[in-house]
Amino acid sequence: MIRQRHINSQIIRHIPGKRHAIITGARQVGKTSILRWLFEKLTRENKQVWYLTFEDYRILDSVNLHPSKIFDHIPVTPPTTLQQTLEHPIYLLIDEVQYARNPTNFLKFIYDQYEGNVKIIATSSSAFYIDRNFIDSLAGRKRIFNLSSLSLEEYIEFQARPDKVLAHKRSERGGFYGRRAVRRRKSI
Repeated sequence: MIRQRHINSQIIRHIPGKRHAIITGARQVGKTSILRWLFEKLTRENKQVWYLTFEDYRILDSVNLHPSKIFDHIPVTPPTTLQQTLEHPIYLLIDEVQYARNPTNFLKFIYDQYEGNVKIIATSSSAFYIDRNFIDSLAGRKRIFNLSSLSLEEYIEFQARPDKVLAHKRSERGGFYGRRAVRRRKSI
């Protein structure tokens, strides 16, 4: 079972839009798990969805030749936006997009040619956005979701301790966690 992170709901709200979603974060924080969860969710909703990883050198080599070669690795080739606008986009879930020789060009090309027909949700190391390969800002073409390690609340939820989650939520609103002792100074 894949546990849901708090960021999942933000990503779900972003899915209907045209812009790509880029999930960044340090190693082992759950980026790939979120992609797998999205794959399962979109599949259950009967969406056209494919999961690809740029750790597969066959895929990476072809994408490095030309961005449209990504469609050689799935059973459909969508029309470009100039040819036809699809009623429902296809979803490409791409793990480790930063491995592309020029990830910016890849994401920009797919967005510009297939806007509305292809929705990319990709993972990337945080370094992707300071890497020398990152040349263009992709302004207006992407939304970045920064995944950090588990928050205290998520950790407690993952430990299946709903009583502690409630107490933690109270403490965030200015309440208290546990018993609170108050000392008063004596007036002289």
